[in-house]
Amino acid sequence: MLLELILPHTDPSHDSDLDLSPGSAAARRGWLGMDRSSMLFLTAMALHNLPEGLSVGVSYGSSEAQLGPIVAISIGLQNIPEGFLTALFLITQGMRRGYAVLMAIGTGVLELIAALVGVSFVAAIETVVPYGLAFAAGAMLFVVYKELIPESHGDGNERVATFSFIIGLLTMIAMTHSLG
Repeated sequence: MLLELILPHTDPSHDSDLDLSPGSAAARRGWLGMDRSSMLFLTAMALHNLPEGLSVGVSYGSSEAQLGPIVAISIGLQNIPEGFLTALFLITQGMRRGYAVLMAIGTGVLELIAALVGVSFVAAIETVVPYGLAFAAGAMLFVVYKELIPESHGDGNERVATFSFIIGLLTMIAMTHSLG
């Protein structure tokens, strides 16, 4: 909540009439087609992926053997639509498809690097792992309730968004019971 007060917060437009034809303003945005909102979005995704990677690495390095696979599979499952939507957002902002996919993959690679860092530091920080995971979960819940749920329930998508949330929750419960 403090970060939201300090950092600028912008919502991307939902314009469906973006002109991506050759010579249009959206198509003339430099060699990657990167505008300010795309750069801000990529930075946010990269920063978002760092703690995810750290949590995977720390989970694998912890003394709880079943924790690593549960956290890795859970985060990996949500990374699939996250990467797709990252690339899709960049494409709708005028970036060429190939570069958009590479940029989305690049934010995911940061997660792998952070996981390696997390595994290497777990011995020094093992006593604070439960607190760190609880803090990360609380921060994610704030973002989900403050941003994702209201945004997903717009434009007549209430039922689909609600059922998607329930399916995701049930999937996590099933994974916890089957892997834990």
